[in-house]
Amino acid sequence: MFIEYPDSKYNDGIEIDNYNGTWSLVAANEAKNGQIYKKWCFPQEIGTRDAPGGPKEKCLPWKIFLGSSAEAAIAMLENIIYELRNQAGIPASFGEGNDEDINF
Repeated sequence: MFIEYPDSKYNDGIEIDNYNGTWSLVAANEAKNGQIYKKWCFPQEIGTRDAPGGPKEKCLPWKIFLGSSAEAAIAMLENIIYELRNQAGIPASFGEGNDEDINF
């Protein structure tokens, strides 16, 4: 499933990916024909004091691992939402509930 960024000028967004039983968010673009293209990268290897790291030889999808099950991925996303609300000072009830909760 592809979700385009609300302010995207170039059809950039994220794809929710399930590969070999692991869930992740993958940076992607949607072409005019509807085809989704993942963005790829060469991850940086961790170096040591004696041998500095560098890019790996294998190119991989640019992704953020969420969990090894749908439940674990949902829990991770809920934690991310909680932290975003906390950092931005947005109350936990914002955006939840029905229209009766809105005071005009």
